[in-house]
Amino acid sequence: MAEPTGILSIAAAAVAAGGAILQGVWKAKDDREKEERARRESEDKEDREAISRRLGALESKVVAHDIADARHDQALEHLSALLTEIRDELREMRRALLERPGSSPGGRR
Repeated sequence: MAEPTGILSIAAAAVAAGGAILQGVWKAKDDREKEERARRESEDKEDREAISRRLGALESKVVAHDIADARHDQALEHLSALLTEIRDELREMRRALLERPGSSPGGRR
């Protein structure tokens, strides 16, 4: 019959080997999880950078549109002022023509 200390030694060695295997499995699992987390973080970072680039481009377009709108508004204001000036000049010319001797509102005499 085997000695109890021999059986205990074998059992202790088996438990130690099992523990080592279990630790190896856990370490491999932890390593895989770390790699997966690092991959996800890298993808998230790339996504954030892409979004940031797109937002930057969009902001640039909005600024360009705002500038173009402001220029169009200035051009429209200028045209409106010119049309008002032309209208006033035409009214003045009409008034001057009507005030000339021999002219009538209904036509020439």
